[in-house]
Amino acid sequence: MSKPDLISLQGEWFAAKIVGGVAGALLPMGDTPETALSITSETTDHYTSKDGTRAKDFVLRKAVGVSGNMTVEELLKQNRDIVFSGVTSIVEAGTVADISLGTVTTGAIVDLGHRNLSDVVFKSGDTPIDKSTYQLDPIFGTVIFNTAPSGAVTWSATTGQVERTSIATQLGNEYALKFKGIDTVSGDHISVDLWRVQFSPETEFALINEDFGSFNLEFECLADALKGQDPTLGPFGIVERFKATR
Repeated sequence: MSKPDLISLQGEWFAAKIVGGVAGALLPMGDTPETALSITSETTDHYTSKDGTRAKDFVLRKAVGVSGNMTVEELLKQNRDIVFSGVTSIVEAGTVADISLGTVTTGAIVDLGHRNLSDVVFKSGDTPIDKSTYQLDPIFGTVIFNTAPSGAVTWSATTGQVERTSIATQLGNEYALKFKGIDTVSGDHISVDLWRVQFSPETEFALINEDFGSFNLEFECLADALKGQDPTLGPFGIVERFKATR
């Protein structure tokens, strides 16, 4: 009996943001234990009316689409931009001086708007406020005053560098996706290229986990009309299978 042509794939996905029709640098999507592509079509069935059988004799395929989903377990810059439909930027470390908090309320948590603070000084007028009268969380940049200062409060500090990702500000971005995979049964290599992809903004990112966190990304493939003119490429993408030469 011949050996069955079984397949078991593993590999890594990369994404390149498309700007002005040109794909940029490919960036890793991280560990993706589950990924699937789906091909769908819109059809109209025809039934004969000539012989009384009303049998289906033709299927008109009017439209075809390609979609997919992947479960991602690593949190990378590229992932954050896609998961949150936003853009990640670096807020550099620096100093802030004499920022007004106005009149503060005893026991209220005040968000200072900066993270990883050091050399923090609060003042009421020109007088520094005694550190024993407030509780400062310098990592997250919050403060609680146990005793209300007599007047308006200002503060100064050194701020740390943070990576910031906006939420739902970049809808409809397009990416080119590449999969570098291996068939662990045969040892063949599998390459998948998807020319144009839009990720759905409708995703979920769990902020509290009892185990390793993961998130599911769904996407739609859009047609590339120019590549679609080549029957060996097609409008949506290609799958290539090959053996390594070394």
